[in-house]
Amino acid sequence: MTSNIQWHYPRLDTAESIIRLLSTGALQAITIFAPRNYGKTELVLEDIWPMAEQEGYFVLYSSFWLNKAKPESVFLDMIREPKQRLDFVKTRVGLPGNFVEAQAQPLSEPSDNPLSEIAKEFKKLINKHDRILLMLDEVQTLAKDEHVDFIACIRTLMNTHREQVQVVFTGSSREGLIKLFKKHKAPLFNAAHQYDLPNLDASFVQHQISAFQQASGRNINLAAAIRVFVRQNFVPAHFHDLLISMLISGEGDIEKAYSVYRENSMLSQAYIGAWTELSALARMALVWLANHGEGLYQEQAIQYFSEQMGIPVTTGMLQHQIDLLKENSIIESLSRGQYSFTEEGMRDFVLEQSQDGLLVK
Repeated sequence: MTSNIQWHYPRLDTAESIIRLLSTGALQAITIFAPRNYGKTELVLEDIWPMAEQEGYFVLYSSFWLNKAKPESVFLDMIREPKQRLDFVKTRVGLPGNFVEAQAQPLSEPSDNPLSEIAKEFKKLINKHDRILLMLDEVQTLAKDEHVDFIACIRTLMNTHREQVQVVFTGSSREGLIKLFKKHKAPLFNAAHQYDLPNLDASFVQHQISAFQQASGRNINLAAAIRVFVRQNFVPAHFHDLLISMLISGEGDIEKAYSVYRENSMLSQAYIGAWTELSALARMALVWLANHGEGLYQEQAIQYFSEQMGIPVTTGMLQHQIDLLKENSIIESLSRGQYSFTEEGMRDFVLEQSQDGLLVK
């Protein structure tokens, strides 16, 4: 009875705009940016892929989350496949459903000489198809020195086959995308224009609660649902997950359900787990950043850290903790000395651990 419920919220205007920019030759490549769980992968698979095929593209998809250490093998798997099946790809990156994010296992073992094989296999691909659209998901994972040769290989393929090949990149780290596309010496420098995926609005919320009503026979107040979506920082995956929890629990009041969800969800537990593993100095740095947004290395901040720690805190000590926070993808740096949270949800959690800007938990 409920098997035909459409939980997917189509972003057709966004998909049409992207396909138009590529198919008319205005751009060869575009990078879709949004934080994790904002539905980039779903947009690419559910909306852009079918539309691109209608425009005559041979579409290939790859996620570099499959093997962060060996992205060449992931790319090689993609171009070796005679024709990817959309349903198979969706199964690989996550069970069919709403707001899947790329995460799966590679198909084959890494090659001994992947770059040479990529060049050979790509030539076969070019000889078979007039128009090719490569959709490369979570490309920020390539923003490491050890991947520079592979990145240069991608750029060479793009330049050599400019008339036949267009590319859709996606990324969830602004810092990673800056390293890939904005650094002058980077192989992909200026290779793609960035498109920031806009937040979804009340029409998305209406769509989701309509699907909920079909699944449960129960109605959710739209105004209350919108308020909750805003509190969730417009993250569609979290809103959908909340509705699923309501289906399971039988709760009909979305604001009550959200209070329980915040305490018990896997996301909340992940924030708690990350927080408990941090050093005292790292926690204080996050509290400062959440409350002030800047000035981690200013004299006032260093003095506060020293008073709270009971020992003199040096910039070197602080920098070490900042580096660890970046390695764990809790914060990122868009310019020298400026930091921001990678997830607004984590910033909200940190604010709850403080009072008047001071660490209390």
